[in-house]
Amino acid sequence: EQTVSTTSRSITSGAKYKSSAGETAAGEAAAATGATTDPATGVATLPTIISAIQTSPASVNGFGTDSTFTLSGGANDTTSAASTTISSAGTGCLDLAGAAVASGQACSSGTLTPAGLMTATLTYNSKSIPLASIDAGSPTRAFTARYLASGGTYCATASGIGCISANANRWFGQAVVGQAANSAAGLPSGYAQMAMVTSYSDSAKAEAGTGAGAPSAARAGTLTYWGGGGSNISLNLASAAAQTLTLTPVTYTYAGSSAPVTVAMSGTIAITATGTSTVGALPCQPTACDVSATSGSVVAQVTYDVYVGAVPAARVGHFMVTINLGSALAKTSFRAAPIA
Repeated sequence: EQTVSTTSRSITSGAKYKSSAGETAAGEAAAATGATTDPATGVATLPTIISAIQTSPASVNGFGTDSTFTLSGGANDTTSAASTTISSAGTGCLDLAGAAVASGQACSSGTLTPAGLMTATLTYNSKSIPLASIDAGSPTRAFTARYLASGGTYCATASGIGCISANANRWFGQAVVGQAANSAAGLPSGYAQMAMVTSYSDSAKAEAGTGAGAPSAARAGTLTYWGGGGSNISLNLASAAAQTLTLTPVTYTYAGSSAPVTVAMSGTIAITATGTSTVGALPCQPTACDVSATSGSVVAQVTYDVYVGAVPAARVGHFMVTINLGSALAKTSFRAAPIA
């Protein structure tokens, strides 16, 4: 007996604060679906569509002796998921363009529509120190579907036993780490932030089976980072090779009620390249055809040292802030039925 199962899970933004006392979390409203033709599981085989909305900011506070970290996910994020074993125009499974998949085969999809700004802030000695933020972008989509005939852009020449296509694309608004409030003094001329990514998008596609297209991955956007000497350096992420960049250290101060608060920043940016991988070949039997594609990643880490009064004897805080944009990832594994 041959069975078909498909699942999807999509979640909104969230915030988590971890300490020795445990973890505090907020947000991450989830939409999860599943469908199967296996009669033994008792799971309905009808198409399933579900959505979730985050109606208020997903905020958590982490408290130190005299400081507060505030982490906030976006408000009004919405997310949806769909799963079906027989996709058609009305079953809710959507491709990357938001169009219905109507292949008549199994399909799962997820869509996240971000709506609010995500931020991380430190409040120390009544001074608000912005740490990082990511603005809302356009809807992010992912889907996986089987095609026995051409799906146009997907499995364009599918035939016979068919083809499986896995796809993802994402868009982010502006992402910033290492800003300083307007009341800060001593900043270098021309300084705005340690690192900023604008107009970021990425995508990944992986197909396996009869009529599968070649895997692909891409990203776009601009990375701007502090290079010292009054200059910001820009890098085109579409063509950026794998590398690690060192940020020029920056120190600034806030006027305090009894002594100035000094913040010192340093850090790195790690970039990994886009890539694809294919293992196996048709007829994908007895060894499966495994295909994957990734858009690579951009990870900015900024280390903060906070002092009150003399430096460095009175250091009161030491922590790291990381912005990890993650990556679009698509993977498929296809093995044809054994030949009798």
